[in-house]
Amino acid sequence: MPADLGLLTGPTAGVFDPPVNLFWQPGELDFASTADLIRFYSSAIWHIHAADTFATWINGGALIDLWPHLAIPSRVRSAWETLHPQLRDMENDVNVRLQIQDTVLTAIADLGFALSGGSALLDYDVITRDTEDIDAFFNHLDAAAFTAAAAAVIKACEQEGWSAELIHDQDLDKQILVNVGGASVVVQLVYHQRSHSPEHRDAGGLRLIFADVVGGKAVAAADSPRGRDFDDIAHIVETPGWSLERVETAMCDLGYRDMLERFRTSIQRFRQGEFDTALQTEGFDPSFSHRILG
Repeated sequence: MPADLGLLTGPTAGVFDPPVNLFWQPGELDFASTADLIRFYSSAIWHIHAADTFATWINGGALIDLWPHLAIPSRVRSAWETLHPQLRDMENDVNVRLQIQDTVLTAIADLGFALSGGSALLDYDVITRDTEDIDAFFNHLDAAAFTAAAAAVIKACEQEGWSAELIHDQDLDKQILVNVGGASVVVQLVYHQRSHSPEHRDAGGLRLIFADVVGGKAVAAADSPRGRDFDDIAHIVETPGWSLERVETAMCDLGYRDMLERFRTSIQRFRQGEFDTALQTEGFDPSFSHRILG
């Protein structure tokens, strides 16, 4: 990590095809495009390991401006902000989502709702993509608990001065749209089984244990797979100690053994390239997932 951001003089204009070890997706990036620069920095900032590479590819001023918008693991963000305090306390969509997440999870913790899904994989630093949803799972068929949790979410948001509106209302599936300035986040309260009690988060509230998060992701891939699900599963399998077989075990431990063959069918469809276009459309590199998942 560079000690002086002023020494980072990388480009902020021009078209480049960065080295694959810095940005895995093939093709050119326009560094004059804020969106392209955010995508590149979100990958490169935690893959660069040499001072001269930082100076070549990263621009200190641009990094300060874009920092709040980067999708990077929390441990990486914390390390940079510790060394460079000027990166802290900047308002943006990503930080707003995290603020909403911490507030909401704290408000519904006593009711037993716990973070899961892609937002939990982000919380575990397994993936770096951002999400506009905050998934909170509950393992009891108790409609009254869901009603109480939705009310608690709306109350907590209103106390923060945020707009919150119930946009989907079923007994065991509720969605609340939260607006903070120009940022919108959907908080989803869903019934889902779990194998163990959830754990407490340092930032407040509960999250499912990692194995239950993984099992839930496998269930999603079996039930209605999307391109991003296979990128998520590839990152899970890449995690030390994990494999596709262990992913299947986690799903069975949740009580979804009856969906095992559907999960295997989804993986086979992925291996045949059926989801490659969806992955590319969503900004992912299918070759990464194919390399990990076979």
